[in-house]
Amino acid sequence: MPAKTSSVVVNGKPADEYFPLKQMISTVLAPLQVTGGTYTISAKVAGGGHKAQAEAIRHGISRAITALIPEQRKDLKVKGFLKRDP
Repeated sequence: MPAKTSSVVVNGKPADEYFPLKQMISTVLAPLQVTGGTYTISAKVAGGGHKAQAEAIRHGISRAITALIPEQRKDLKVKGFLKRDP
């Protein structure tokens, strides 16, 4: 049986089409790698650059995971994924 993978759609496009660099996709998927979860994610972002958008999506994913699975909060907090950029 194939392993499940997460899918991420940003502003109606797959993340690998939306973000110009693979590093930005890694930024978006980082909370999923820390927690080992697989989810289907749809995000809508505006303003800022692609890097800031990737970090904002990472923050949103981290908060959503924390809401679903409170035990994961410590792992995400240690990595700095729950800090917002004012």
